[in-house]
Amino acid sequence: MAVSNIEFRVETKDANAKIRSLQTQVQKLEIAVQKAGGSTKTAGAGFKVFSSGAQAASVGVRGLGAALSAALGPLTAVVAAAASLSQAFDVLSKQDFAEAKVRSLGVNSDELKQRLVGVSAELSGQASVLGLTSAAYDVASAGFTNAADAANILKAASQGATGGFSDINTVGDAATSVLNAYGLQADQAARLVDGFIQTQNDGKIVIGEYANNIAKVAPVAAALGVPLEQVNAAVAQITAGGQGAEVTFTSLKTALSAIAAGNVDKVFSELGVKIDSSTIASDGLVGTLEKIKSTGADAGQIIKAFGTEAGPSILALLNDTEKYNKLLESQVNAQGAAARAAFEA
Repeated sequence: MAVSNIEFRVETKDANAKIRSLQTQVQKLEIAVQKAGGSTKTAGAGFKVFSSGAQAASVGVRGLGAALSAALGPLTAVVAAAASLSQAFDVLSKQDFAEAKVRSLGVNSDELKQRLVGVSAELSGQASVLGLTSAAYDVASAGFTNAADAANILKAASQGATGGFSDINTVGDAATSVLNAYGLQADQAARLVDGFIQTQNDGKIVIGEYANNIAKVAPVAAALGVPLEQVNAAVAQITAGGQGAEVTFTSLKTALSAIAAGNVDKVFSELGVKIDSSTIASDGLVGTLEKIKSTGADAGQIIKAFGTEAGPSILALLNDTEKYNKLLESQVNAQGAAARAAFEA
């Protein structure tokens, strides 16, 4: 590594002369005061001479300052350029490391980088190539090692993160969790993230809370054949009513598990309807709610069927099924929600 030395010299001949003159005048002042024996007239004259010398020296010092400024100007530019270059090398180093990480999972890093350059441009720089590449490791870890698939998911996750005031890794993790739970392909990621954002728009929840909890419900809902849109509509309605996001997701998981286990059917079979894993697959959550409502079951019977943890959430949905249907319609028509939210943000 080559090292360059920068040498500069400041000529201070004039300033030095002024300073020497000042020293001479000070010495004269001391002698004058001593000879005067306290004579203010002689001392005053000496101070005048001192003042004149000090002013002359001041001019020289100002000249020295200007000379230093002129000499240091190029050096300051060199230091600034070196700092910028250091930052650039730091970015390149991190990019190389991010690419090495995804290669360890079998991803074609060259193709991925090329695609992510395009994604970053499409997003108008909302996400850098480095940020996208770094997030690609988690996406690839979830099984999406194809460069095109990873790029699709990362683009959707970036829009969701910007529009939902979250980060790309959090939204990307939620997207891959749901894709895997429902057995969907990567090209469905945008539609899923649109649903995430729509849930945020309709409920009292932010996408970070949604992303951190959806993995609790998605596997059970997918196993029972309940579409994600119906889960999202329920989350929006329940959280809008004031229940916290974490409690909402846990209660929905418990409710669906109770149906799968046959606990719900034990109660409602006595009321003339059948509700189990086979019926919810055909009726969906929306149809199941209508079926429960038709029985005229009271709060006690609902709590008995779904348990004390899930019962209150089911009651919240049953109390306004019309609202639930409207929220479900919003989910169905949510296409473009993430892009719009990202644009606004």
